[in-house]
Amino acid sequence: AEETVVFNEAFETKRLKISIPLPKITVKKAGPGGQPEEREQERRYMIDACIVRVMKARRTLSHQALVAETLQQLNLFRPQPCQVKTRIEDLILREFLRRDDSDSSLYHYVA
Repeated sequence: AEETVVFNEAFETKRLKISIPLPKITVKKAGPGGQPEEREQERRYMIDACIVRVMKARRTLSHQALVAETLQQLNLFRPQPCQVKTRIEDLILREFLRRDDSDSSLYHYVA
């Protein structure tokens, strides 16, 4: 779809301005409206960032309080509490958070 543009030296007009139509270019949108897998991955990153932000500020928090605070802060989309729980488990595996030794519903931020 390559086009060649040639300058016409014999062209004359009485107008001061000439409008030249621009070619239509279709660009694949890479953003929130992208592919479902990309969108889900971006949402996981957002949930992770929110959990880490909350835990960095609070240091120690119960499971219910952490889920409630995360759901309150995320306003671009509404994750399900089970999604937040999954992300918490992933952050524990990646050693951003750890469970309390005596109370399993209590989380500590690991700096």
